[in-house]
Formats: sequence, structure tokens, C-alpha cells
Amino acid sequence: MKHKILIFLLFLCLLPEAPVPAQPAGEFREEKFLKKPFNVLIISSYSSGYTWSDEIIDYIGSNLMLSEKHNYEISLEYLASEYQQDPQYWRFRLNVIMNSYRKQPPDLIVLVSDEAWFAFRHARKKHYENVPVLLVAVKSASPAEEQLENPDSLSSYTQFAKTTDLLRENNATGIIRELNIGGVISLMNIMVDDLREVALITDSRLQGLFTSLMAKDILENERRDLKGKFIRASEVPTDSLFKIVSRFGDTTAMILSSWFTPGYGFNYSMNYVYSRISKVSSSPMFGVVAKAVENGYFAGGYFMPENFWGSEAVKYIEKISAGVLPASLPAMVYTDSQCHLNWAAVKRYNLNTENLPDGAKFFDKPTEVFRKYRIQIIVIGSILIIMIIAALLLTRSYLLIKAARKRLLDSENNLYQALKKAQESDKLKSAFLANMSHEIRTPLNSILGFTELLSETTEESEREQYQRIIASSSDMLLRLIDDILDLSKIEAGTYEFVFEPADVCEILNELRQVFADKAQKGVEFTVECRFDELVIYADRKRIFQVLTNLVSNAIKFTKHGFIKVVCDSEEFDGERFVVLSVEDSGLGIPEEKIPTIFQRFVKLNDLSDGTGLGLTICSTIVKKHNGTIQVKSKQGSGTKFIVRIPVK
Repeated sequence: MKHKILIFLLFLCLLPEAPVPAQPAGEFREEKFLKKPFNVLIISSYSSGYTWSDEIIDYIGSNLMLSEKHNYEISLEYLASEYQQDPQYWRFRLNVIMNSYRKQPPDLIVLVSDEAWFAFRHARKKHYENVPVLLVAVKSASPAEEQLENPDSLSSYTQFAKTTDLLRENNATGIIRELNIGGVISLMNIMVDDLREVALITDSRLQGLFTSLMAKDILENERRDLKGKFIRASEVPTDSLFKIVSRFGDTTAMILSSWFTPGYGFNYSMNYVYSRISKVSSSPMFGVVAKAVENGYFAGGYFMPENFWGSEAVKYIEKISAGVLPASLPAMVYTDSQCHLNWAAVKRYNLNTENLPDGAKFFDKPTEVFRKYRIQIIVIGSILIIMIIAALLLTRSYLLIKAARKRLLDSENNLYQALKKAQESDKLKSAFLANMSHEIRTPLNSILGFTELLSETTEESEREQYQRIIASSSDMLLRLIDDILDLSKIEAGTYEFVFEPADVCEILNELRQVFADKAQKGVEFTVECRFDELVIYADRKRIFQVLTNLVSNAIKFTKHGFIKVVCDSEEFDGERFVVLSVEDSGLGIPEEKIPTIFQRFVKLNDLSDGTGLGLTICSTIVKKHNGTIQVKSKQGSGTKFIVRIPVK
């Protein structure tokens, strides 16, 4: 029999696989990518808040997160090279970053700009040998380490290695950027009449070095008619730069690459440097910084259209995530080919706009239609404005009349509601007085009766039992009187609070001691504070009163199971709150009574002890602390009260 079973199982194994029912492509793709996300590590050469790189990263991130092809997970790291211009630091910082991801290397590393690329080429790549690398807006030239150690020895941009020659050995591909400094100088020559001098203003970062050397090559080989003046952040403090540029004349134009001066005087923001130079100098600025042209600091320059680098990077990332190796993806080199100008800056410096490059784009240029039909547009606009004002006035009058009618109706409704509430309040107070006469008489009768019995009996066990009953009835009577007094103070508005620093953990310890032995048999009572110390600014006595009320109610209605008091904290809209919860496994609250549980004279069970004022007083105390109190309950399953009080 066993041999037959084995032969049958072998036969089943040899059968062809049954076809799997087709699954919609979208569902299959979601299941697959949820199991294995594609991890992308983006390393920016600059810090978070550096506008140019942030726009590239934001574009990449937003498009990848919306992708239906893959489930991308993106991590961001920053070298902050603008604040630390030592190449050794870049390498050290990148080693720290890569070391933190070594246990789970990303599926792709994206390097934004030159400092990150330089650091990667000289970093320790253990655990990263097979990780593809994508360069974004890295320049076409890549300096060696010894060249950066002695930049003054460099005389030409051509001394650097070509970036494309270094890609294969680093398992990389990319979108390479070629600065168009020649185009910027030609644009300056077109727009500045009688241009004689070009001032190169750069810092010690790689873009500054590239700009300086490219301009030097052009001025020495192609434009010998122009004099070059080189101003470097490593030699000139920022305040001195302002004085130097203020002395430039009308025959000088500036190319400003970037200007960060760590260690040299006060480190001004780039926007302040751009703004200050544009105010103190009569010479126009040009460059390759998009925001500087857009904001009117630069008169013009050459750079790629908005989101160009980000959109190209997304295309490469999608191909690599689909399994294409960097060696099969040729790097693309793009020259900053688009000329951009700022209309306001051009007019401010009275620059020549004839013979501009084809396709030049202006920021903030008024339309020709407005200039041609300015008077007609002003007249028609004025008429439209008058008509809009008249319409607004008519609308306002209509809304005022409508609001007045609504207020009249609301007043009538409010009067009716007030009358109804007064009648309900009168009924509640009558019921309260009747209830109080019963509640006060019950413990008083017990006290009087058992006091008389206590004097008549000599049996020790009976005397102890009578004493316990007298003490319990006295305690009940005291709590009734306290609740009535508190209600009177609430009604009169004289309920006093003394706010001072109070440790919630100490309050909970005191609560634990008070109620440790008061829970009914078979009920587990626990108190948990998840902090060693949590100080809030509150009335300690009133907070203890709230917790005492809530725990007493829990003990009263919990016959078995648990009562749990927990202290935690949470943040909401930047503000921290202490969260106190009292949870039990007791009777629970009927659903119809939950909305009214904090109202006066409301009791869960008309036969139970109490006045129906405890939760009303709790709610008043919490509101005085600018907090909230809420209840979650299901009849038969227990109740949970949650109190939130701000930590000030």
C-alpha cells in the first residue's frame, strides 16, 4: 500500500503546473513592489535649504512617489559643502553616510552636483561594489585630489579629467552639465556698451573653480580684448567685496558664480550677497544661477529650463530600476543653452537688448499688448473696478439684511431654548433635592443606628464590624457634602485653582497608595507612569481629585477583570500634552447615556451611590487646565476615560 502511495505522489509531481488565473496588472504590480521596494539614496553636495539642489530633489521625489511602475523608497543625505569647503571633509562625510547604509545598501545612489561625485570617487566602497550610481548635474570635468590640494597650480580647465572617462570604473552613468561661461561672456559683450573688463567673483567650491578656469581660458584665448579681474572668497572677506564692487564703472560687468566664505568674517546668506551687490554696484551681474536671474539680482545668464535636471534624472532612475545597467545607459552631456534675462534688471542697468541670442527668455517682462493699449486698458479696468465695487456694495447690503433676519430668528430660537433649559434645570434640581435627602439620610441613619448598637454590644468582632460600617457611612457622607460644596462653588464662579509645577508621576504614586486595597476581590488594579518624572503646570490637588473620581467610579462598577491607570504623553500641532487614562472592564455605559455623562445630576444607575456630580466636576477641572476629557465605552465591556492636559 505504501508503494502505491509513493508512486501516486511521484506521478503528481511530474504533472505540468496548472495555469495560474490571470491577475490584473495593477494588482500584481502592487503586490510585487510592496514585497521588494526599490531603495534610492540621494546624496546632495549641499545642505537642506539650498534652493537649486532642493528643487532637483523635490522634483525627483515627487515624481517617483507617484510612479505606478515601482514602489520607490527614497533616503536623503547632505554633504553641506557650501559650509565646509575642505575636500577631505566631503570624503569623510560621505564615508560616514555610506557606513550608515552598509548593512542594507540602496539599489541606486544618486549624486547631485560635483562635491558628492568627488567624495564618492575617493570614498570606501566596500558593500557598494554592485550598486549603480547616477550623476545629476555633475560638471563635465572631474578634478583629481592632488589638483584640489593645490588649486593655484591649475592654469586651464582642460587639465581636469573628463567625467565621462571615470564613469565605468565607478559603475556610474549620468546627466552631465557643461557650464556655458563662453555664452555668458558673449551675452555681457552684447548688452554692456563699451565692455572692457569682466570681473569673476567666485568662492572655493568646485563650481567656483570651474567658472574661474573656464573664464580664464576664454579671456586668454578668445577674448583678449577684455581684461579679467578675479576675486576669490578665499582671499577677500564679504564686507571687502561690497567695497570693491562699488568702485566698478560702467565698462565692467560681473560674473558671480557663488559666494560662501566660512571662516572669513560674517557668513551672509547668498540672497543677501546678491541683493547687496546689486544695490552698491553700478555694474550688472551675470551668471548661471537661475534664482538670481529670476529674482532680479542678475541681469541675465545661461542655465537649463526649470526642472530639466530633475526630469532627466527621473528617466534614468526608471530605466535603472527596470534592470538596465549603467554601462548600457550612455551618459548625456548638456550645455547650459538657454539664455535667460530679467526685464527689471535690464532696465535698471540700461542694458542693450538688440541682437540678443535667439530664444532668449525674459522674467517679469510686461506684455507688448499692455504697452500698446495702456490707456484703453486703464479706462476699461477702471470701469470694471467701479462695477465690481457697486456689485460688492449691493451684495453687502443683501448679506446684512439676511444676517439681521437670521439673528432675529436665532433670538427667538435662543429664547425658546433658554426657557426649555430653565424648565429642565428646575426638574433636575427638584430631582436633585429629592435624591440628596435620600442620599444624606442613608449614611446618617447608618451612623446613628450602628453607633447605638456599638454602645450596646460587647462582642469584639461585632464592634469592629459596626465601626467599619460607621467609618464607611461617614466617608460617603463626607464625599456627598464635598460634591455639593464643589457644585455650589461652580455655580457661584468661586471654584479656586492654584497652579504650580506638579509631577504627574508623584500624583499617580499617591493614587496607587490610596486605592491599592480598595478594588473588589478578583479585580486587578494597576497604575503605570511611563516616565521617571513628568512635570506639568497645574493644580495638583484638582488633578488628584479628577483621578480619584474616575478610579472610584471604576471600582464601583467593576466586579471582576481589571482597573488600569496609565500616564503617557503626545504632541499635537507642536504642543505636548500629558495623557491620563483610566480604563476598566466593568459594566460599561449605555450608548444613549454617553452624550450626557458629563452633565449635572446624571447617574449611570439610579440605584447606585453618588450624586451624579463627580464627572461634571471632573470636566470643569480639566477645562480650567485648557485640557479635554473624553469617554469610550461599550455596555458590558468596560469604560475608558482619557484626560489630556497641556504641558506648559
